[in-house]
Amino acid sequence: MDAVELSALPVLDESGTVIRESLSDVSPDALGDQKVAGTQFRLTKRPGQKRGLSRRRLFGACMPVTGGDDPHESTETGGTKNQVSAHGWWRKGECSGTKATVKACLHELWVADNGTKHWIQKKCNSKEIKPAKKNTNKPRMNVRANCSNLKLTGWANYVDVDVHGTWDNSLKLAKYRNVYCRIL
Repeated sequence: MDAVELSALPVLDESGTVIRESLSDVSPDALGDQKVAGTQFRLTKRPGQKRGLSRRRLFGACMPVTGGDDPHESTETGGTKNQVSAHGWWRKGECSGTKATVKACLHELWVADNGTKHWIQKKCNSKEIKPAKKNTNKPRMNVRANCSNLKLTGWANYVDVDVHGTWDNSLKLAKYRNVYCRIL
């Protein structure tokens, strides 16, 4: 499957409840050479803010650059347990904020016996961090999940950035990769 098809799959929690219709609300600029269909620009709603946003307010939004890497194999300190891991970070872009909460979630691709596919959100982590330094991905935060076995499995890293002290766009970043780690 390509990134367009992967982004359109629904996301379920461990109990099977749909928690997102898809991973398609990602930033096209943050994807590099990945092309994801169905991208959309949405703004986070602040408490007390009216639902409709004027065109003028839309263009006044802070525009951070969301960063993340492909899910990858990782080993705990000591090398005793296999894990899937991913990172998230941000750059200021057009924002004046000096800190943001970066949230990264690992999603495992599940394929049913009848061929139906969907993502299962396995682990999320968030951390308040400063923007990454120029030409680096640090400081950054990570999310890890322990593997049950080492079968090749599709994974997605889904990153969201919320800049403190301002309202910003809510474009997300999704990165996809097959990793020798299965939790299901």
